[in-house]
Amino acid sequence: MKQLLRGCIYGAAAGWSVGAVESAFVTSITDLAFASPTRESVWVALHFSFVGAFIGTALEILPGIPKPKRASQTAGFVGALIFLLSGLSWIHQDFYAGVPMFSLAPLVASAVWTVACTMAGFSMAQAPHPILPLLITAFAGHLGANLTSAPLPDDLNSANTPAEVTAAENAPNILFILIDTLRADHMSSYGYSANTTPEMDKLANRGIRFDSAWAQATWTRPSVASLMTSLYPASHQTNLLDTRIPESFTTMAETIRSAGYQTAAFSANRNVETFFGFGQGFDSFWPSDLSGSGANSMLRFTTWERAKDILSKSIGIKVGSAGTFENHAAAINKEVEGWFDTKNDESPWFMYIQYIDPHFPYQPPIEFLKEVGIDPISDDLKNQVASAIGSVSKIAPWPFASHDALPADVKTKVLQLYDAEIQYCDREIGKLLETLRNRGLMENTYVVITSDHGEEFWEHQQYNHGHSTFSEVARVPLIIAGPGIEPGVRTQPVELIDLYPTLATWASSPLPQNIHGSDLSPVLAGKDGPGRAFTQNMKSNLLTSLTIGTEKLVQVEYQGEEVWMLFDLSTDPGETENLANLRPERVLELRDLLEKRRVESASFQPAHSERVELGDQRKAELEKLGYGGDEDEE
Repeated sequence: MKQLLRGCIYGAAAGWSVGAVESAFVTSITDLAFASPTRESVWVALHFSFVGAFIGTALEILPGIPKPKRASQTAGFVGALIFLLSGLSWIHQDFYAGVPMFSLAPLVASAVWTVACTMAGFSMAQAPHPILPLLITAFAGHLGANLTSAPLPDDLNSANTPAEVTAAENAPNILFILIDTLRADHMSSYGYSANTTPEMDKLANRGIRFDSAWAQATWTRPSVASLMTSLYPASHQTNLLDTRIPESFTTMAETIRSAGYQTAAFSANRNVETFFGFGQGFDSFWPSDLSGSGANSMLRFTTWERAKDILSKSIGIKVGSAGTFENHAAAINKEVEGWFDTKNDESPWFMYIQYIDPHFPYQPPIEFLKEVGIDPISDDLKNQVASAIGSVSKIAPWPFASHDALPADVKTKVLQLYDAEIQYCDREIGKLLETLRNRGLMENTYVVITSDHGEEFWEHQQYNHGHSTFSEVARVPLIIAGPGIEPGVRTQPVELIDLYPTLATWASSPLPQNIHGSDLSPVLAGKDGPGRAFTQNMKSNLLTSLTIGTEKLVQVEYQGEEVWMLFDLSTDPGETENLANLRPERVLELRDLLEKRRVESASFQPAHSERVELGDQRKAELEKLGYGGDEDEE
């Protein structure tokens, strides 16, 4: 019994010291910020101590292996073994990720690390009192984690200071719901053949549906940046994976908050978080409000998480992990309801929710798929789709190049899963609205439902999003309901940047001077609006479009060459018939208007774009969503 206790205690102590050191390693090589690095480091060390205790106990009870004679030998063996496995994991899965295991560089690194761990283990085994070096190692690890952890973003720190302004009497609440990657033409209220959105259709029936709403970019970061700043991408300069919203811009949340509102955001897409500047103006931002959700739990970035994944995939053992980022709609709703449990009832509120469910990899919860009789996406199908996304990113945009479509049966399955994600998200939105009604929170509340972009399914020989400005990715749903809004449909083009000034009007808040959007209040009242929309993607290829009424001009530029396409949306909403050769004079007129809009779009550029350093772990999070590669990182 004495030997078992010794193995457990000294094994746990050795595991703790390894966990403390690895937590310091995580903070030193990544850009991750934690509300309490010391607490997170202790949490990591505690998990590693369980592993150490298990190994130390096993040394004492397993037959056929030499038994340690001293506590120092237990500590030395357990510490060396965990250090060895942890280091090999980092070598092969991070430092030499994608390099064959038996290539020279990873083999040399593994050999050097093995020798180092063996020597450290033998050294520890000779120590007369192993607890002291273990304590020193653990202390150094915890101190290192605290000193090298990135600071919390300034915009998060500033956002947590409550607003001192009193809102206008009877100021309305504002609920803003964005469904990532949702195509307008896949909603039943927009004419889709399947009944995908019965809950959102109810809102459309008592509010206003915009049939020609357009995003200003066709992938998440720049599109939501335009939404939050009312600026075109050329001005806000948040167009690449390593750029963030400049702090010099006043965001929609800051403007509404200045009118005495409580503000909260819940984003399931890691492209929209405080690290990239989206926390400006929000009192609370989930999951990047690090003091709460634990979405940036240090444990997620250690060997513990890798071991958990290996056990899960290889032998089916499920191991829980603190800080697992659940981002499906029901999980978001749970967080939203928790916020309402703690909010100040005296102030109106502005809430931004960004669901991600229709986004690749098209994985509705298994329980929901069982309900609707659909098989979940297989690993093989997921790999095929991921490969298709990667191939589109690496070659010229259409019409300069064509892209092989997935086989017809695979495409059918992908569309089925995409629609299932929409159905699932719609159901959860209905549940959330019902919960808010039951709490009496919807009586004086505006509700906005939209998307940041759509999704291409080879309509123009391309797949995914961010690679064109055709309607399947640039046209988005827009539904607005609330006090004084009469049901109806608006057909004139509007832009997502128009929502900022519209919401500011509802909140009775003055607007900053440097914005591009227009207040939609006249359009909501049945009057004419600007009737135009401009979309631009500013990565390696210049992709722009201008919609005037029912006409749309598309420009695709690649390596100094350009193609112009003209479409009549009233007869050709899918943009399949290019009228440029039939109407050359009209193309010239619209080109002139587009060029003027392009110049205007850059009118409020900051002195320089704000870049951030993306660590390996953050890149991995984005790559899971299909973002990455040379094009995205230029």
